[in-house]
Amino acid sequence: MASRTLDECRDVALQVLAWLRATDAWSRAGRLDAERGQIAKRLEHLLETTWPQGQAAVQDALGRLMELARATPEAVPRAAWVEAYTGLAGSLRAAGAPVPDLRPSNLVRSVIHAMNGTLVLLALAALDDVGTRWLAVGAVVAAWGMESSRRVWPAVNRFLMTVMGPMAHPHETDRVNSATWYVSALLLLAFVVPEAAGAVAVAVLAWGDPAAGLVGRRFGRTRFANGRSAEGSLAFVAVGTVAAWGALRLVGSPGGWDVALLAAVAGAVAEQLSGRLDDNAVVPLAAGFTAALCL
Repeated sequence: MASRTLDECRDVALQVLAWLRATDAWSRAGRLDAERGQIAKRLEHLLETTWPQGQAAVQDALGRLMELARATPEAVPRAAWVEAYTGLAGSLRAAGAPVPDLRPSNLVRSVIHAMNGTLVLLALAALDDVGTRWLAVGAVVAAWGMESSRRVWPAVNRFLMTVMGPMAHPHETDRVNSATWYVSALLLLAFVVPEAAGAVAVAVLAWGDPAAGLVGRRFGRTRFANGRSAEGSLAFVAVGTVAAWGALRLVGSPGGWDVALLAAVAGAVAEQLSGRLDDNAVVPLAAGFTAALCL
């Protein structure tokens, strides 16, 4: 495929991504039919282009989007658009023209994410260092045990994904889920950094990460190449700082707003740079080690 055509495909994919974000149920309602029509015209133009061999996957993905764009809007669920965009993003990534993944809103996941972190903070405040380490070891053994069992027995995987469906990401069906990476990071922190730094790591991820997602999807205008937004990162730092300060108070640490702010900034930077690494591991490690250095 000529480089120019590949760039045009990438531009169309980014337009579809922006449209999907604009029609996100949590963000702004509305189908934006005028822009959908514009997307259809651009897709039609691309599909009329002469295609070289070896790019059938990109062409097929564009054709699927074209089918959705031509259909009656009410007859096409948003999930079909999301699935088609994900297919196009994967084919473009393989062709050397990567576009951001679509990170759909999941309010249930965000609420559970924050509540789980809060429960961990309460456990940290109630337990001594030995108790905290045993709790972390138990959580890691249970998490990796489930990861192993669902790969050996497909029925276990189907059951777990059914139970966790409301808060699971699609890719977690066949990949290590975020909760497993999260407890693995906490195990490392439990043995390496002071309790107060571990509490800060938990608080920053528990509250800063959901805040970034919710604000970024609804108000994000300044987008980075990874699909995240500057507005989301600012929300991460603001909420993460308050949460980290509260965690320091909860465990009786003398650390103040300066420690909380630096840990939240480190977490936000780690989230932006995480790439293919799971941010549920990278963020608490960055925040925890930064807090440990400050303390």
